[in-house]
Amino acid sequence: MTNGNQKGKRGEREAARALTAALGCSARRGQQFCGGGDSPDVVTDIKGMHVEVKRVERFSLYDAMAQARADAGDQVPVVIHRRNNQEWVAVVLVADLQRLADLLADRKDEV
Repeated sequence: MTNGNQKGKRGEREAARALTAALGCSARRGQQFCGGGDSPDVVTDIKGMHVEVKRVERFSLYDAMAQARADAGDQVPVVIHRRNNQEWVAVVLVADLQRLADLLADRKDEV
């Protein structure tokens, strides 16, 4: 396994912990057998949210969002990114902000 693959796995685990801390959700690294809505990088208990993790120095925002959108299906695509020595950043399309807010509000109502 390459160093890049190891960094990706570590990044996915870090992102899961960051989402848990920020949202109070259950989050873990997803199964990476193939792309698609059934295999997000991070699986959470927030139904309807698809998480794509990018733990890279050179971040291509629109390429990352295109991948997340293609894999998300009817879920809200969210890209989580972090460079070395920086904080995690979440990227959501403005058009999806209300849907994401609704998902988060619905989750709080269930807890």
